[in-house]
Amino acid sequence: PAEYVAASTTYQSAGDSTGLASYGYQWWVTNAYGLNTYFALGFGSQYIYVAPDRDLVVVVVKGFEDPPELVTASRPLIENYVLAASAP
Repeated sequence: PAEYVAASTTYQSAGDSTGLASYGYQWWVTNAYGLNTYFALGFGSQYIYVAPDRDLVVVVVKGFEDPPELVTASRPLIENYVLAASAP
């Protein structure tokens, strides 16, 4: 239902240090450049990052390393370059 999708992509808890963001229901939720955004975070810094107000979805698929990079490695690239470049 639409209500569940809306609730799942908004603040539900403070989250933890894994995603360095608040948590919805299976989505990390944050605010970047004044936009409400949310993301799924996978092993080795793989991301599905969504910025609905910009009609933007960014997917990062990375190779696996042993041990994997910090899980936050892709997020600064998404927020500081891709999201910033998508400004109207």
